[in-house]
Amino acid sequence: MEAVQVSYALAVPLDQLPAATPFVTGADLLGLLDIIGDLEQFRGDKPRKVDWRLVTASGGTATLRSHSEPDVASRAALSLVHGFGDVERAEQLPPAWSLSAGRRAERVANRLGDTANTGLYLAVDGAEAAEAQVTRQASRHLKSATDLRLTSYGSVVGVLGRVTAHKGRRTAALWSDLDARRIEVRFGEPHVEDMRDAWAQSHVEVTGVLHENVGGQILRVDMDSLEVLRGTKASLVEDIPRGFYEELTDGLSTIDYLKAIRGEE
Repeated sequence: MEAVQVSYALAVPLDQLPAATPFVTGADLLGLLDIIGDLEQFRGDKPRKVDWRLVTASGGTATLRSHSEPDVASRAALSLVHGFGDVERAEQLPPAWSLSAGRRAERVANRLGDTANTGLYLAVDGAEAAEAQVTRQASRHLKSATDLRLTSYGSVVGVLGRVTAHKGRRTAALWSDLDARRIEVRFGEPHVEDMRDAWAQSHVEVTGVLHENVGGQILRVDMDSLEVLRGTKASLVEDIPRGFYEELTDGLSTIDYLKAIRGEE
């Protein structure tokens, strides 16, 4: 598999930018590629880190080339560019991005202007090509998309990805059956064994406090319980009342309850 190249260009002339902007933008894009590259590795005992190297740089324009793990590099680069294209258009976190990726990307876009002439151009060169034009609009969209304003109690069904523990915080990635979205699951010490036992299973249901953005995307669950679903493939839509308290929803199904609290018809 061929090496992957990611090119970026700040449209504003260098003499009109704060001196540190090109350097900080490049550092943030490298950080994003690392974060997204890790997210793109669904499972595995040891994450494979891509060695990205700067091959050309001039003013606010630069090109990064992968020198290892070309499959991971390709997925990370395409997710980076497609993701920025998505958030330029709508207040939605890209399906494969984590909250930390969204917040880092918001930082990049916040330094940009409001038009293409004051924005950032991103492109991927390789077996697959992609490009995106990014402006400060993406920053506004990401700020909203990563703001977990709504909470409810319920459950999500999906497949577990990597489970991690860092500085006392235990998290897992859950890929939702409903929309293939990556959801962060936070769990405590009492559930460590449950999570370890469930990790190799096909489908699980995680029940707890659901955190959503204004677009209705469930992005985090603070777990209370975990159940391994066996037999027929689980579907959150088919199983919709499952995991909800009838006292909380006044007897409504999950979909009707969420529509009611959002003020939707």
